[in-house]
Amino acid sequence: MIPNAVSLAWEWGKSYLSSMATSVSPADLLKQVELLVKEAKKGDPQIRKIYWFESPSEVRLVEVTENVIPSGNSQVEAFYFPPDKTCGMLALSGVVLVHPSEEFKSALPEGWGSWSDAKVVLQ
Repeated sequence: MIPNAVSLAWEWGKSYLSSMATSVSPADLLKQVELLVKEAKKGDPQIRKIYWFESPSEVRLVEVTENVIPSGNSQVEAFYFPPDKTCGMLALSGVVLVHPSEEFKSALPEGWGSWSDAKVVLQ
């Protein structure tokens, strides 16, 4: 099977963003998590929960909200955002949006661990 341009671009993008991972202190990672949770809740009051999957080099969040349609996939994909020191984002951020019907059922992005590894940071 020959990969299509979209899948090649997706893989390149993930690889490029992963190369941006920098060394960030645990305290700075926690501040970034708190900022992202606050902004997510402000932007989407329908968020039911936010899970944090700890990593030493990036922030990984799963937001459970009814404002997305169920993907129908067994694997979810993260949206990645590069670090931006001007607004307090010192580390790469990965965010997954899931419908409540997919909570605990969808496989997480590679390297994120399992649902049981998550810490609930918004309930």
